[in-house]
Amino acid sequence: MYLGLGVLAANAARQNHAVLEGQGFNPLLVAKVGVELEAGYLPASSLTYLVAVQAALRGETKPPAGLVPAQRREVEAWLEVLDHATLRAQLGIASDAPADKRPTPTAFPDAKLEPDAPRQKIAFRWRTHRGGLGFIAGMLLGIGTSLAAAPAVMPWLVISGAVGGHLFGRQIRVPRCSACATPLKGLAQRCTKCGAVMRGDIAHLSDRLAAEEQLQDDEDRAAT
Repeated sequence: MYLGLGVLAANAARQNHAVLEGQGFNPLLVAKVGVELEAGYLPASSLTYLVAVQAALRGETKPPAGLVPAQRREVEAWLEVLDHATLRAQLGIASDAPADKRPTPTAFPDAKLEPDAPRQKIAFRWRTHRGGLGFIAGMLLGIGTSLAAAPAVMPWLVISGAVGGHLFGRQIRVPRCSACATPLKGLAQRCTKCGAVMRGDIAHLSDRLAAEEQLQDDEDRAAT
């Protein structure tokens, strides 16, 4: 009331809503039913009385604007019985004291919301190799060799070439970004494709989630 929110408080203390209720077992038959809801610590009648007292002290004869019909009628009824001079005497307010004028509200300037800074994407160097590529290259080499030299032993040459190529390819290490699987150049700290920052090394892609959890735990401990 002191802050000038009496109308809002009185309106919120008692609210009337219309809801639709079904009739019988037919879902198409509905009826509009009024529901009265009360909220807050003080009953609506107490708040309307306080609104009326404040209006009477200011010398007003009509309820303030914005009241809903039910609360407005209660304030009107109180204003008919409340006496301006008697109230001021009871509250120790001089009869000639001017009623404070409410300051004219001024709107705040529109807030300019800046977009949130993009969160830095993190990833890990996934240590892979060329075993798969070596397998394919060795198999193709075995097929080509057998066709050119000894078609009769093609299965043995193909198998030998595939196994040899796979073993050779496993010796060639290729670090990749765990976020997008893009090959990295040596010990690069950032992926050139997705922009993720490398925060460590992992042997298998399935270790990525565990590494992220461990990294988060380490940062939490460092923060505390």
